[in-house]
Amino acid sequence: MQREEHSPIAKFALVVVILLFLFVMYQNVIHPILTNPHYDRMEPVEALAAQFAVYERTAVLTAEQVGSEENLSPIFHRLYREHPELFWMNGTGQWSQVTVGSRKQYELTFGYRGNAADVEAEDRAMKQVAEQILTEARKKGSDYDKALYVHDWLVLNCTYDVHALGMYNSWQEAARRDFAYTTYGCLVNRTAVCDGYSKTFQYLMHELGIACDYVGGTGITRTGSGPHSWNRVVLDGKTVMVDVTWDDPIGNSFTSGSVSHDYFAASPDKFAKDHIEDPEQ
Repeated sequence: MQREEHSPIAKFALVVVILLFLFVMYQNVIHPILTNPHYDRMEPVEALAAQFAVYERTAVLTAEQVGSEENLSPIFHRLYREHPELFWMNGTGQWSQVTVGSRKQYELTFGYRGNAADVEAEDRAMKQVAEQILTEARKKGSDYDKALYVHDWLVLNCTYDVHALGMYNSWQEAARRDFAYTTYGCLVNRTAVCDGYSKTFQYLMHELGIACDYVGGTGITRTGSGPHSWNRVVLDGKTVMVDVTWDDPIGNSFTSGSVSHDYFAASPDKFAKDHIEDPEQ
């Protein structure tokens, strides 16, 4: 059988299509970020988040944004903590210094869960569920009622994954590999551990325009203590604490569909009795 040869015109057309695609991506995604007149003045964590949000594996910061190289690790840490919507980032990454012309820049290459094609599909699925929740939450009057709706939805629709930690040798390994620690796990797979609950609550609050922080530390129960996470949120001008995980009953002693509010909009003083915040989280 004679092999079919592509004509020079067809090959040229294919090259043109590829170059056109790369040009459009550069013009519409990369170039607007890097040539933004305010880019150098963008807060570094937000500058990184804007680049990673379009599924880039590598993002760039200017030397002016970074300041001292001692700031690189804290910037990386804040990005991971403050942007739970970037669930495909597995918490690993590395920095490198590059020089473009006379300008010094820093590149961050982040570790992914899966590949870029999978990530984009998973991101769409996560945001589709999130938008359904947000649509109903926005119908509520006060920030308190919006947060309550989100809290109750997560309790009723997500199940604590009691097996997630036992699958791996350490919680660090689990966080890198398991969706139970992410917004995707909580909203799409409907299973999560405390990190998944608290990051999802944080993400949905941010989408509603409500200030909310992820808080890590130690949770103390009647049977012992261990690593835990929860949220600090500002509702109608008042700073309160929320622990969706501990409001989601586990075990046969609770009826299906029940929702606890013991740890919703509680005072910092109440939380201090059994939630010890890690100041270096």
